[in-house]
Amino acid sequence: MIISEINPHIRLVDRFLFSSQGATFQVKDCRIFYIISGAIEIFIENQQYILNPDSMFYCCGGSIYNIKADEGTELIAVNFDLSQRKSRDIMPHSPVKLDDTHTPTDKYNIDIENGGFLNSHLYIENGTEFFHVLRNIINEFSSRELFFREKSSALLKNLLIDLSRMKNEKTKNTSDTVLKAADYIKSNFRINLKNKEIADIVGYHEYYLNRLFLKHMGVSMHQYVLETRLEEAKKLLISTTIQLSEIAEKCGFNSNAHLTACFKQNYNISPLKYREKFKNKI
Repeated sequence: MIISEINPHIRLVDRFLFSSQGATFQVKDCRIFYIISGAIEIFIENQQYILNPDSMFYCCGGSIYNIKADEGTELIAVNFDLSQRKSRDIMPHSPVKLDDTHTPTDKYNIDIENGGFLNSHLYIENGTEFFHVLRNIINEFSSRELFFREKSSALLKNLLIDLSRMKNEKTKNTSDTVLKAADYIKSNFRINLKNKEIADIVGYHEYYLNRLFLKHMGVSMHQYVLETRLEEAKKLLISTTIQLSEIAEKCGFNSNAHLTACFKQNYNISPLKYREKFKNKI
């Protein structure tokens, strides 16, 4: 099944007052939560999300999450399948509470070949642009006019496609942000760089930018700065005869000892032995 073939079957959509003390569930269908008031804490796939008013959350069928909600939290909930294969089943599917008598199963999963987040989960910090769509779906189910299920399905499919577009654009934007930060590091590695300083340049929080580096570069910001300095040190070692102390200064290290310790830790060889081994042999 591919994303162009999805045809959502909605079993439940409405505004609810909700509370939970932190139980772990496996859901049988896909879910969308939109927070009206209060807050929800969700732990899913080793990630934690805090849902505040106007934030939105999607997870696919078969997802396992631990959910905790403030007393009296109000939200919009949509429970649905991504296909109409079980369209005669119109009653909501209650999630399975995982405990000693219930263990996870994969029978609820439906894989969308090019579905991206549809096969997993998605957190939207500000989903206000989707609120009117969810409200329209609720109105369709409340009025139950002719073909209300078909109309609601079409509205939900459009929403899911818009979320996919947003996700793709966000991925592109975050990739561009990391490249901008990386360019700044390459131009300024000789000075004492701090994560906060780098993050301020691109307008992100340092912890979030560090997560983006791990995702797109495979290393933390700190490690990327270090690797950039070490690569420059390697070039100077084999292309010049300047002293190690000058190389350390030119590459942003505090001292000869600092450069030597980092060099050994990353390459299992000292800077001077590296120079001896590779100088004039490239």
